[in-house]
Amino acid sequence: MTAPIAIYSSFLRNHARKPSSVSLIQHGIDRWTVELANALADAGAAVDLLIKNDAPVPAAQAILHDGVRQVATGCSRLRSYAALWGYVRRHRPRVLVGGLRHANRQLLRVGSMLPRTPVVLSVHDHLSSVLARSAPDARAAYRRELARYRDADALACVSAGVRDDLLALLPGLPPQRVHVLHNPVRVPDCTRSLMTADGRRVILGAGRLSDDKGFDRLIDAFALLAEDSGLQLMLCGDGTPAQRQALQQQARDRGLGERVVFAGHVDDLACRYREAAVFVLSSRTEALPYVLLEAMACGTPVVAFDCPTGPAEILDGGRCGALVADGDVDALARAIRDTLDAPGDAALRRARAAEFARARVARRWLTLIDALGERRAAA
Repeated sequence: MTAPIAIYSSFLRNHARKPSSVSLIQHGIDRWTVELANALADAGAAVDLLIKNDAPVPAAQAILHDGVRQVATGCSRLRSYAALWGYVRRHRPRVLVGGLRHANRQLLRVGSMLPRTPVVLSVHDHLSSVLARSAPDARAAYRRELARYRDADALACVSAGVRDDLLALLPGLPPQRVHVLHNPVRVPDCTRSLMTADGRRVILGAGRLSDDKGFDRLIDAFALLAEDSGLQLMLCGDGTPAQRQALQQQARDRGLGERVVFAGHVDDLACRYREAAVFVLSSRTEALPYVLLEAMACGTPVVAFDCPTGPAEILDGGRCGALVADGDVDALARAIRDTLDAPGDAALRRARAAEFARARVARRWLTLIDALGERRAAA
């Protein structure tokens, strides 16, 4: 029997304790987990998805490849450590792949006690930005935690910008152990319609309603375009009541009223990409934004702030979409208007997004995993 690739992240974490109405895909890390597991299974690998939950989640199997098996490790910290230890001893996976902090931290500890199994930690944040936003005590603790990343067999960064930032934060970390493995993107089946049923052209933003997504900046830019009554701003994504109310109040203060639509969480954004005349990424910080890639895969014209990191890499320095100096709201509004007037080449955007397609990313992961296995076998 082929040894599995084990992936451990926050996907389905404590799912049994959440309301049944909660979507399975809540964050970008959830999407990364599902897409990577499915991509590796598509490539013929056996994949075990380790979930910090008391039991497998039957509903999740509908979005997982038949070759992906759920393995529950329990909700509590102690139980999950014991379960991880037992799992590795019994199944001897080819590699342990961690996603986000709690998973990376646990896998490092388990890997140190079972050194025959390689550990790959994935990095999904521009860590300098995370540290800058943290309180001093939390920042010091996080730096100590990051120092342990040197113990991993390999580090997989979702963009070149994330890799460069990580190497700057961890001096002495051998660059050859830090790899760029992009988010695997499933290209949606999109037929463009360009406007809503009432004839308005939609400017679309998508993501959590949190400060780092910068929707306040997008609302300000939209206000500069408000003289065109045929435009509508649609924001897809959930947030806390306070976050939603603050953005709604900002829209009212700008006199935008119902022209800013808060659509809430949308399970399948493909229908929104189809309707959008332009997709705008207004984030203050990213790593490698899925929504920008998915919009491009649909051929949707895109505009993005050149925030750290990911937009410049995805847009190839502005060749595949408008790239705006981070924070310049006036320039963002001008870029949106210019893109509405001249949408550019949809085929170019689709071709660029295809470079991040699941099958390509899976091949790069398997190349790394094979190399780590050979290195361990030779040790």
